[in-house]
Amino acid sequence: MRFIKNAGAITVRGVIEYEPELRFTYTGKSLCSFQIIDTQTNELQSCEAWEKIGEAIIELDLKQGAVVILNGYHNVREYKGSTHDYFVVKTWEHERIV
Repeated sequence: MRFIKNAGAITVRGVIEYEPELRFTYTGKSLCSFQIIDTQTNELQSCEAWEKIGEAIIELDLKQGAVVILNGYHNVREYKGSTHDYFVVKTWEHERIV
């Protein structure tokens, strides 16, 4: 897996499409995943928030259709699977949600 983190923080206004879900890695770190529709580009964006920020997002109990403003970094992950499949996942890693 290759991981690329863009240098500058980005702010996006969007609407929750898929409600936040909290899960844990095998090392015990919490990860909140959800998807928004960017209101400027009308594109579906996958979002991630780790540990305390992710847990705080879950506590907000955001539902589908809620309007949010996200501040974070755009990440690209490239994977090569065991069957030599290759795919790219683009996500946002968030530092703040309003």
